[in-house]
Amino acid sequence: MTCSIVFTKKARKQIDKLDPKQKQIIKAWIRDNLQDCKNPRRVANSDVLKGVAGGWRYRVGKYRLLTVIKDSEITVEVFRVGHRKSVYERLS
Repeated sequence: MTCSIVFTKKARKQIDKLDPKQKQIIKAWIRDNLQDCKNPRRVANSDVLKGVAGGWRYRVGKYRLLTVIKDSEITVEVFRVGHRKSVYERLS
């Protein structure tokens, strides 16, 4: 079974606000690494996101994708996208 990717409304807006080149890089990374993968926890440049139940983070250059992995449906819900300097602010 492969995983599916779901974006929250907020994450979609954050991606839309990025510069076009960065947006293209992030979308390509998601397509190449997360979409249809067997185990989203074994993707390169990933780590547990502390302070969020089921939280996982993915590094895409200087940007981060903050997600929640739902094992029951094998779904990765992207809830925040941003520059590494500010993406973790007010996380809890």
